Amino acid sequence: GSDQSPEPQRETEDHAGRYDLEAPPRGDDRETREAPDEPQYLDLEKIEKSLGTTWAIYLGGAAIALGGIFLVRHAIEAGWLGPQTRVILGGLLGLFLIAAGTRLRVGEVNVAFGAIGGAHVPSVLTAAGTLILFASAYAAHGLYALIGPTAAFVLLGAIALGTLASALLHGPALAGLGLAGAYVAPMLVETATPAPWPLVLYLGIVSIAAFALARMRIWLWLAVTAVAGATLWGFLIINQGIGKEAWRLPALVHILLQSATALAITGVEPHLDEPQEKTHPDPVATVIAAVFAALAVFAIGAFPQDHALQIPFAVITMALFAGVGFMAPPVASAMVFASLVLGAVLVCWPAAELQPTPADYYGNFVQLIRLPDAVSAFMTFAATAAFGLSAMATMMLWQRSRLPALTAGIVALGATLPFLISLTLAYLRITGFGTAISFSLMGCVLAFGFAAAAEMFD
Repeated sequence: GSDQSPEPQRETEDHAGRYDLEAPPRGDDRETREAPDEPQYLDLEKIEKSLGTTWAIYLGGAAIALGGIFLVRHAIEAGWLGPQTRVILGGLLGLFLIAAGTRLRVGEVNVAFGAIGGAHVPSVLTAAGTLILFASAYAAHGLYALIGPTAAFVLLGAIALGTLASALLHGPALAGLGLAGAYVAPMLVETATPAPWPLVLYLGIVSIAAFALARMRIWLWLAVTAVAGATLWGFLIINQGIGKEAWRLPALVHILLQSATALAITGVEPHLDEPQEKTHPDPVATVIAAVFAALAVFAIGAFPQDHALQIPFAVITMALFAGVGFMAPPVASAMVFASLVLGAVLVCWPAAELQPTPADYYGNFVQLIRLPDAVSAFMTFAATAAFGLSAMATMMLWQRSRLPALTAGIVALGATLPFLISLTLAYLRITGFGTAISFSLMGCVLAFGFAAAAEMFD
């Protein structure tokens, strides 16, 4: 009911050029604003409490785990009981600690000692039990030979996957422990005749569990760690395939399985039903796609003699990457990486054993770039693959006209790069830097097509 009108608001421009409505400050407000900030001091009490409580629990858990491991070692040196009994007791101790930690977490029982809270006790007990189980399983195989390599592999894998599942209840620390154990477990199993297919299947299951957990709990570090582990194992399996033919197909299947899992969970699923205007490039998914594309290129270069495996693997990989980019515009860079896979195939295409004839060869640099074997098949594959990749990217641009500028530019690169790579590499391998009217005409047709596409898409 007052007759006084409110003070007029004035517009003030901030440092970014945006305007806000702000009431003029009063005298007391001005004094408050102009008062200098109080100096910030180091909170020694908080640091002391953290060192005396939280880290004390962590060190206690590590002591329990080491105590269990050293108990088994002391029992060995002192000659107590038999090897089988020692392993069983170690396993029972690990299971007891895991059960106790889970019971405390599920039952919401707060175990507190003075000023020490009970928030970390269940997870620390579970982690200690997990380490003891890993040590007991390894001792049963590596030290006492009580179980064979197959049983040890299954047992260690089950412990690792169980630890990943427990991370849903206990938190990220246990997830890291489980993932590390899952990737190290195959290295702990020694056998005279290693089998590649169980290893590939096991790594696929571990990656699916890790990526699904990372997605459910939004743990980016867990997804990155899973990519690193899968990539490291990929290089190891490929290295085995260089010397052993039986490992080549499993190596390629490993790359396809890991790529599909990682890109589906980290690249496609998070961006489903996302408005076109907000589909900006996803840096994390882009890096993951780049890593697996590099692994695929490395595999193609490592097995150039297996042409029967190389071509199907390249076709499936290019279709996978192009499909991911088509379904998820924030990962449109996968279409560009598919073109790099195409380039790797054309570079590693087997060379002709016989010297080329003038009908097949235009230049004089025979030793510089080898003429590909089956020139017609080489040209057919290059043209078909380039057309398929370019058509998918062009269709994506045609159907999604409201993409952000950067995303649309990446898709356009995915549409133009396949033809450029195919034509350039085909020219170099077939003509050897020579003069070829046919390739000149192809270049003119390609330039006309690009100009027409630019006019059509404005």
